[in-house]
Amino acid sequence: MSETETLPGRLAYSISEFCQAVGVSRSYFYSLSDEAKPRMVKRGGRLFIPVDAAREWLSTAGIAA
Repeated sequence: MSETETLPGRLAYSISEFCQAVGVSRSYFYSLSDEAKPRMVKRGGRLFIPVDAAREWLSTAGIAA
């Protein structure tokens, strides 16, 4: 299994993991408006993107997940 595939039981991606998985740079991600970014949650001072939010973002971006 590659690093970009969802691991069994995985619930969320870090920002870096999400960017690597979908093939965008972190600077591009941060340049997106808040409305264009996937839903994020903050835990322990870190931002995470839930796996379901990543899939939803990909489908609205016109990219097959």
